[in-house]
Amino acid sequence: MRKPLAADISRAPYRCVVIGLGNPLLCDDGAGLRIAALARRELAEFSGWVDFKENFSGGFDLLYDLTGYNAALLVDSVQTGAAPPGTVLEFRLGDLAGLKQSRIVDSHGLNVPTVMALGRACGYSMPREVVILGIEVTDVTNFSTMPTAPVCGGMRAAVERVRRQLLAWDRTKMTRPAQIIPETILFHGEPA
Repeated sequence: MRKPLAADISRAPYRCVVIGLGNPLLCDDGAGLRIAALARRELAEFSGWVDFKENFSGGFDLLYDLTGYNAALLVDSVQTGAAPPGTVLEFRLGDLAGLKQSRIVDSHGLNVPTVMALGRACGYSMPREVVILGIEVTDVTNFSTMPTAPVCGGMRAAVERVRRQLLAWDRTKMTRPAQIIPETILFHGEPA
């Protein structure tokens, strides 16, 4: 599937994406995936302008999941040690600006700021607004398809946080001025 470049700003309505991140086989690490799936079922009223996705790698392919949206809400497990397990924490992209890549050649381990910067550098239409919801976890190493009890207990609060953010973006999209649209539409892989 070809992805639109930044020059492909279209007359399409304001679009948002909610992306759950994680590994469904590593206990609490799958919490972001479960929250995104739960939000898809419970927040159907947003389906006209919000897409719900799951991303199992959190690496380079996250670039394609983010392309073409005005705003993105990422949901993932975090281990900050600053809050009890099951607590939902909120981060902005700027909060992660100081993160460094642990392995410069590992395309599977790109962090969100790196993916966003790479997308913009390559001319992809990346979200202008990015919110990251992290649910504090304890076990991301043991094989299990079920998160721990405290993390399961925090999922309902996480879905409510997703709802509140989508409502905020819904109000924003209603007040945005119409965009000026270029005549030429470019797609990755096609000559300009």
